[in-house]
Amino acid sequence: MARAAGDNAGAAVGLGLAPGVPVLSLGTSGTAFMSSTARTVDPSGDVAGFADAAGRFLPLACTLNCTLAVDRIAGCSASTRCRREHTEVVVPPYLDGERTPNLPNAAASITGLRHATAPGEILLPPTREPSSRSWKPSR
Repeated sequence: MARAAGDNAGAAVGLGLAPGVPVLSLGTSGTAFMSSTARTVDPSGDVAGFADAAGRFLPLACTLNCTLAVDRIAGCSASTRCRREHTEVVVPPYLDGERTPNLPNAAASITGLRHATAPGEILLPPTREPSSRSWKPSR
């Protein structure tokens, strides 16, 4: 237990995280962080410079829509299995806006649906990068 620590700083203490060892946490939000002996400054704002609960620094990148997007789309789909490895479907998973990149007003959408699209194909995009299209959110 770490007094007055947030979830990620507390996790770093609980894991006994040594400086330079990366952690990937996949929950409703997704975070990537590590303990560091040096302060991190990211001019782009993609990596936040937090403190960890052990007196070091905790550079952290966070996305609001991680497993929540997969769970939500799976709940809307008639099928949770798909044998296909590729799909033309694109699903930007911004159900609640997004933190990184900073898109607070972004919304999820589904594009690329065809009559032959299998219900399970809608589940592929949140877990795989679309291979034939690139989608860039508007800020």
